Amino acid sequence: MIKKLCILTTLVCCIAGFAGCAHMADDSSESWAKEVIIKFMNDTTESEKNAFYDLNNLEFIAEYDYYLVRCRILSGESIDDFIKRLESHPQVEYIKPYEWDEKY
Repeated sequence: MIKKLCILTTLVCCIAGFAGCAHMADDSSESWAKEVIIKFMNDTTESEKNAFYDLNNLEFIAEYDYYLVRCRILSGESIDDFIKRLESHPQVEYIKPYEWDEKY
């Protein structure tokens, strides 16, 4: 009886562990899929960049040089709609989806 209980407990723990791993993988792939590379105009100040992040619901992730940054879109807006909306912003030289294998 105890042996059956131990086996059952082990199986339940394994299934729960696998389910947790699958859930974590979904979250991480979804989060980087909503990341963008933004190249700001050369006259954009640090405070203007910070205001831009706040106004557009962005999370700063990395800076590759002073004007080239990587950000995560925190809103429910699609990445395509987000890029279309901001590509003509006066402080943005260009904006594109982040690709994890591209060198910046």
